Parts: sequence; C-alpha cells; structure tokens
Amino acid sequence: MEAMISPARNSPQKLMQDDAAGGQRLKLDTHIPLILSHVANMLTATGARTFSELHGLVVTEWRLLAVLASEPGVLPARVCQLTGINKSSVSRAAHSLQQRGLISVMPDPADPRRGLLSLTKAGYALHDQAVQTSLARDELLLTGVTAEERAMLVAVLRKMSDNVPLLVNYRPRRRKPKA
Repeated sequence: MEAMISPARNSPQKLMQDDAAGGQRLKLDTHIPLILSHVANMLTATGARTFSELHGLVVTEWRLLAVLASEPGVLPARVCQLTGINKSSVSRAAHSLQQRGLISVMPDPADPRRGLLSLTKAGYALHDQAVQTSLARDELLLTGVTAEERAMLVAVLRKMSDNVPLLVNYRPRRRKPKA
C-alpha cells in the first residue's frame, strides 16, 4: 500500500473515485479505516500465534499484562479505556491470568466491591519475556519507517484516537439510492 495520506491535504472527494456506472467508490489503497483495519487484524492474527507459542498467552492476556506492568493496581475499566478491549474480554483474561498466578485482584479501598488488578512476581517475569517479543514485532512492523515518520504516525494516531468519541453519536442522514 502507498504511504499514508495526510487528511489535511486530501478532501473526501480525493479519496473517492468514480465508477463506470457514475457512482462513487472508495480508493482502497488510501482509505485509512481499511488500512488500519488490515494492520490491526494482521497484528492480532500473527500476535495470537506468536504469543501463544512462545508465552502461552492469548492476545488479550498479553495486552492486560502490558497495561498492568505500566499501571499496576488499576480497575478493569482502566484496562478497557487504554486498550479498547470490551469489559467481558478483560474480565475473562483477568480470570485466566489470576488462575495461573500471574495477576492478583485486591479490593479497591474506595469501593471493596471492585477489584484492583496487579501483576504478581510471576506475572512480571512473564511480562518481561513477552515484552521482548512485542518490541521485536514492533521493529519488524516499522521496518523502513524513519524516527520522524514514527513520531508523525504516533501523533496522527493519537489525534484519531481522540476523535473516536465523535463517531459514537454520528448518525448520518440516509441518502436515497439513485434510480
């Protein structure tokens, strides 16, 4: 696929093409949601195999370990907020990791009905192995991308992430199909 297109320089019309019937079609090689979806799906699929084979983890468990290594003692809702993973998936991953002795769940002093998640010593040890795999995969993914391009990519992705709430209430008008 070609390099990422700067939204500031490209109107939606430039990201479209006319088809033979006079309708409009997306330019797939520049449609950012499609590119992001492709990369995310491939990262998840290849990560599932790699983390399972090397570390005995499913992707959601790895993501939970990564968050808890950076932010110990957090509520599952915080994990959901940081990763975009739904609550039930985080709950299943936490239960699995707790059963394996990799995380602990302690009552929240502010509300004992809620549990704060933290890595155990074994959880940190597994994280420290798996993080090396994650960093190596990052390097492979970003082969040929300069430090400047990486910084720009992170900045653009952060802006996009900040804009996700705009999609929650977006309800476009339905257009009548052309006869």
